[in-house]
Amino acid sequence: MLNIQEQFRIFLSFLLLGALAGFVVDIYRAWCAVFLPCRKALFFLDLFLWLLMTALLLGAFFHYTWGEIRFALFIALGLGLILYFYLYSKIFLPFWFYIFCLAEKACAKIYKIISRIISWPCLVFSRRLPRFISRMRKRKYALKRRNLSPEKRK
Repeated sequence: MLNIQEQFRIFLSFLLLGALAGFVVDIYRAWCAVFLPCRKALFFLDLFLWLLMTALLLGAFFHYTWGEIRFALFIALGLGLILYFYLYSKIFLPFWFYIFCLAEKACAKIYKIISRIISWPCLVFSRRLPRFISRMRKRKYALKRRNLSPEKRK
């Protein structure tokens, strides 16, 4: 049997764990709002998020209460989620949205720079190749007109 101080400490730990779960869900919501994954990707991301949350909560249950699942701890988790969403979500959700928007813009700029670096040789080659081919044709026709084809010059 746990004394009241130990039970209160465990209750506060699960309250904070509920708030942490709300924080992770806010990060996930902001990421999905910015990057807009397709339906299939969203399904697997949701599945991964909730499996991760379940594993963390089960780990916390085993760590703090030695696997004893108590109704009061679920109340603490729910209360932590509710407190987080009412008090802090209004602050952190726009912050994460802004951070992910900046990250998206930075990734777009990096992609643009890398694609220009990679495509530059192809552009140069594709611009000069038609000129080179036309010069070779003109040279070939000029040689034929003078009866100086490469076969006759030998």
